[in-house]
Amino acid sequence: MDARKSRLWCMSGTVLLAAVLLGGCARTVGMRVGFDLQRPQAVMQYANLGFQSGERFRLRMMPDQDCYVYVLHEGTDGSYVMLFPMTEIESGKNFCRARTWVEIPSTGWYRLDEKAGIERLIVLACSKHIGEIEALRNRPLAPNEVKAVLKTVEDTHNTRVSQRLEEKRLDCLYYLVASRDEFPVLHFKVDLVHQ
Repeated sequence: MDARKSRLWCMSGTVLLAAVLLGGCARTVGMRVGFDLQRPQAVMQYANLGFQSGERFRLRMMPDQDCYVYVLHEGTDGSYVMLFPMTEIESGKNFCRARTWVEIPSTGWYRLDEKAGIERLIVLACSKHIGEIEALRNRPLAPNEVKAVLKTVEDTHNTRVSQRLEEKRLDCLYYLVASRDEFPVLHFKVDLVHQ
Protein backbone atom coordinates (compact mmCIF):
# COMPACT_ATOMS: atom_id res chain seq x y z
CA MET A 1 0.00 0.00 0.00
CA ASP A 2 1.51 3.33 -0.96
CA ALA A 3 1.72 6.29 1.45
CA ARG A 4 -1.15 8.20 -0.21
CA LYS A 5 -3.60 5.27 0.10
CA SER A 6 -2.44 4.62 3.65
CA ARG A 7 -3.04 8.28 4.62
CA LEU A 8 -6.49 8.27 2.92
CA TRP A 9 -7.46 5.03 4.69
CA CYS A 10 -6.30 6.45 8.04
CA MET A 11 -8.27 9.71 7.49
CA SER A 12 -11.44 7.87 6.48
CA GLY A 13 -11.08 5.58 9.52
CA THR A 14 -10.75 8.62 11.80
CA VAL A 15 -13.85 10.25 10.25
CA LEU A 16 -15.80 7.00 10.61
CA LEU A 17 -14.73 6.62 14.27
CA ALA A 18 -15.69 10.24 15.02
CA ALA A 19 -19.10 9.75 13.37
CA VAL A 20 -19.76 6.62 15.42
CA LEU A 21 -18.67 8.30 18.64
CA LEU A 22 -20.65 11.50 18.05
CA GLY A 23 -23.68 9.67 16.72
CA GLY A 24 -23.63 7.37 19.70
CA CYS A 25 -23.54 10.21 22.23
CA ALA A 26 -26.83 10.68 24.00
CA ARG A 27 -28.01 13.83 25.69
CA THR A 28 -29.27 13.33 29.21
CA VAL A 29 -31.70 15.04 31.53
CA GLY A 30 -31.68 14.06 35.19
CA MET A 31 -33.55 15.18 38.28
CA ARG A 32 -33.58 14.46 42.00
CA VAL A 33 -37.03 14.34 43.56
CA GLY A 34 -38.00 14.25 47.21
CA PHE A 35 -40.70 15.33 49.61
CA ASP A 36 -40.95 17.38 52.76
CA LEU A 37 -43.58 15.94 55.11
CA GLN A 38 -45.22 18.21 57.64
CA ARG A 39 -45.24 16.37 60.95
CA PRO A 40 -46.32 17.73 64.34
CA GLN A 41 -42.77 17.55 65.69
CA ALA A 42 -40.84 18.69 62.60
CA VAL A 43 -40.59 18.80 58.82
CA MET A 44 -39.10 15.53 57.57
CA GLN A 45 -37.27 15.02 54.27
CA TYR A 46 -38.55 11.89 52.63
CA ALA A 47 -37.88 9.89 49.46
CA ASN A 48 -41.42 8.41 49.12
CA LEU A 49 -41.83 5.22 51.08
CA GLY A 50 -45.58 5.53 51.52
CA PHE A 51 -47.86 8.11 53.08
CA GLN A 52 -50.88 8.36 55.33
CA SER A 53 -54.16 9.77 54.01
CA GLY A 54 -54.46 13.44 54.90
CA GLU A 55 -50.70 14.01 55.26
CA ARG A 56 -49.31 17.34 54.14
CA PHE A 57 -46.31 17.40 51.82
CA ARG A 58 -44.21 19.59 49.60
CA LEU A 59 -42.41 18.33 46.47
CA ARG A 60 -38.70 19.09 46.08
CA MET A 61 -36.93 18.86 42.70
CA MET A 62 -33.38 19.55 41.58
CA PRO A 63 -32.57 19.21 37.86
CA ASP A 64 -29.06 18.39 36.64
CA GLN A 65 -29.24 21.21 34.08
CA ASP A 66 -31.32 24.30 33.33
CA CYS A 67 -34.74 23.20 32.11
CA TYR A 68 -38.47 23.87 32.00
CA VAL A 69 -40.44 21.68 34.41
CA TYR A 70 -44.09 20.61 34.42
CA VAL A 71 -45.83 18.70 37.22
CA LEU A 72 -49.31 17.21 36.86
CA HIS A 73 -51.26 15.60 39.71
CA GLU A 74 -53.60 12.67 39.12
CA GLY A 75 -56.01 12.19 42.03
CA THR A 76 -57.42 8.92 43.36
CA ASP A 77 -60.60 9.74 41.39
CA GLY A 78 -58.70 10.04 38.08
CA SER A 79 -58.93 13.85 37.90
CA TYR A 80 -55.91 15.95 36.84
CA VAL A 81 -54.54 19.29 38.05
CA MET A 82 -51.40 21.09 36.92
CA LEU A 83 -49.34 21.79 40.05
CA PHE A 84 -46.45 23.46 38.27
CA PRO A 85 -46.28 25.91 36.63
CA MET A 86 -49.09 27.87 38.26
CA THR A 87 -49.60 31.60 38.46
CA GLU A 88 -49.49 31.36 42.27
CA ILE A 89 -46.03 29.71 42.23
CA GLU A 90 -43.08 31.68 40.85
CA SER A 91 -45.56 33.92 38.96
CA GLY A 92 -46.23 31.05 36.57
CA LYS A 93 -42.59 30.65 35.53
CA ASN A 94 -41.36 27.09 35.17
CA PHE A 95 -37.71 27.62 34.27
CA CYS A 96 -35.56 25.83 36.86
CA ARG A 97 -31.83 26.33 37.32
CA ALA A 98 -29.39 23.44 37.37
CA ARG A 99 -28.41 22.04 40.76
CA THR A 100 -30.93 24.26 42.58
CA TRP A 101 -33.74 22.82 44.68
CA VAL A 102 -37.23 23.96 43.71
CA GLU A 103 -40.04 23.49 46.22
CA ILE A 104 -43.64 23.06 45.07
CA PRO A 105 -45.53 24.81 46.53
CA SER A 106 -42.93 27.40 47.51
CA THR A 107 -45.06 28.28 50.55
CA GLY A 108 -47.71 26.15 52.19
CA TRP A 109 -48.41 22.44 51.69
CA TYR A 110 -50.36 20.02 49.52
CA ARG A 111 -52.59 17.58 51.33
CA LEU A 112 -53.27 13.99 50.32
CA ASP A 113 -56.97 13.26 50.22
CA GLU A 114 -58.67 11.16 52.90
CA LYS A 115 -59.55 8.38 50.45
CA ALA A 116 -56.92 5.62 50.62
CA GLY A 117 -55.38 4.84 47.25
CA ILE A 118 -52.75 6.04 44.83
CA GLU A 119 -52.29 9.63 43.79
CA ARG A 120 -49.72 10.20 41.07
CA LEU A 121 -47.35 13.02 40.17
CA ILE A 122 -46.34 13.18 36.51
CA VAL A 123 -43.15 15.18 35.96
CA LEU A 124 -41.78 16.36 32.61
CA ALA A 125 -38.63 18.42 32.04
CA CYS A 126 -36.91 19.68 28.90
CA SER A 127 -34.39 22.36 27.97
CA LYS A 128 -37.15 24.10 25.97
CA HIS A 129 -40.88 24.61 26.51
CA ILE A 130 -43.04 21.59 25.69
CA GLY A 131 -45.82 23.17 23.62
CA GLU A 132 -48.32 20.36 24.14
CA ILE A 133 -48.04 20.68 27.93
CA GLU A 134 -48.01 24.49 27.80
CA ALA A 135 -51.52 24.28 26.29
CA LEU A 136 -52.79 22.71 29.55
CA ARG A 137 -51.76 25.62 31.78
CA ASN A 138 -54.19 27.58 33.97
CA ARG A 139 -57.41 25.80 33.09
CA PRO A 140 -59.55 22.81 34.10
CA LEU A 141 -58.22 19.52 32.72
CA ALA A 142 -60.27 16.64 31.34
CA PRO A 143 -58.66 13.22 32.04
CA ASN A 144 -58.94 12.03 28.42
CA GLU A 145 -57.36 15.26 27.17
CA VAL A 146 -54.38 14.93 29.56
CA LYS A 147 -53.83 11.29 28.58
CA ALA A 148 -53.95 12.24 24.88
CA VAL A 149 -51.49 15.10 25.39
CA LEU A 150 -49.06 12.87 27.32
CA LYS A 151 -49.27 10.27 24.54
CA THR A 152 -48.58 12.99 21.94
CA VAL A 153 -45.54 14.18 23.93
CA GLU A 154 -44.21 10.62 24.10
CA ASP A 155 -44.70 10.14 20.35
CA THR A 156 -43.53 13.59 19.21
CA HIS A 157 -40.45 13.75 21.38
CA ASN A 158 -39.69 10.06 21.04
CA THR A 159 -39.63 9.80 24.80
CA ARG A 160 -40.44 7.02 27.16
CA VAL A 161 -41.01 6.97 30.87
CA SER A 162 -37.57 7.65 32.31
CA GLN A 163 -35.76 5.22 34.54
CA ARG A 164 -35.29 5.63 38.27
CA LEU A 165 -31.73 5.03 39.39
CA GLU A 166 -31.03 3.53 42.78
CA GLU A 167 -29.10 5.70 45.20
CA LYS A 168 -28.25 5.28 48.84
CA ARG A 169 -29.89 8.58 49.78
CA LEU A 170 -33.03 8.44 51.89
CA ASP A 171 -34.16 11.99 51.21
CA CYS A 172 -34.69 11.80 47.44
CA LEU A 173 -34.90 9.64 44.33
CA TYR A 174 -33.05 10.19 41.05
CA TYR A 175 -34.52 9.91 37.55
CA LEU A 176 -32.60 10.02 34.27
CA VAL A 177 -33.36 9.87 30.57
CA ALA A 178 -30.81 9.51 27.79
CA SER A 179 -31.83 10.36 24.25
CA ARG A 180 -30.31 11.25 20.90
CA ASP A 181 -33.00 13.91 20.44
CA GLU A 182 -31.79 17.49 20.36
CA PHE A 183 -34.14 18.29 23.27
CA PRO A 184 -34.68 15.11 25.31
CA VAL A 185 -37.74 15.08 27.57
CA LEU A 186 -37.43 13.67 31.06
CA HIS A 187 -40.77 12.03 31.88
CA PHE A 188 -41.52 10.05 35.01
CA LYS A 189 -44.34 9.26 37.41
CA VAL A 190 -44.20 9.19 41.19
CA ASP A 191 -46.93 7.18 42.92
CA LEU A 192 -48.07 8.56 46.27
CA VAL A 193 -49.50 5.47 47.92
CA HIS A 194 -51.47 6.26 51.05
CA GLN A 195 -53.69 4.39 53.49
